[in-house]
Amino acid sequence: MPQPTKPTALKLLHGVDKVNPGRINRGEAAVPLAPNPEPPLDLDAVARDVWDHYLPILRTARLLTEADVLAFAALCQSWSSYRAAVEAVRREGPLTVGGRGQVVRNPAALVAKDSLAEFMRLAVEFGLTPSSRARISLPEAGSGDALDDLLSM
Repeated sequence: MPQPTKPTALKLLHGVDKVNPGRINRGEAAVPLAPNPEPPLDLDAVARDVWDHYLPILRTARLLTEADVLAFAALCQSWSSYRAAVEAVRREGPLTVGGRGQVVRNPAALVAKDSLAEFMRLAVEFGLTPSSRARISLPEAGSGDALDDLLSM
């Protein structure tokens, strides 16, 4: 399966425009940054903690747009599902008795595996893993004056 197309914002943070300017999609639809999005009301407490932890990181990196809020919520909820499934496996054990009396793998173990895989997939999309983060170079903090910042380039 081919890798999904990397958004232009991530390409710019990775410095692709300096190495290979032809790889930048100048026609990509511009989506405004999400300045301070509210978490969806259906996030549980664990997902809300993940939201509160990662939101400032993504805002600082300018990686969270209004179009990304639901995907970010899915990342938060996938971690919550993973934690709940891990707790179920801890409580009940990795094996359980199936409907026909046979010993089977605890279904919560599969939920944990799938939820963690979904979390990691979304974490890569948002630059939240060591390898995806290593490819991002954030611009240096400016003086706060747009004209000074532009002239200093």
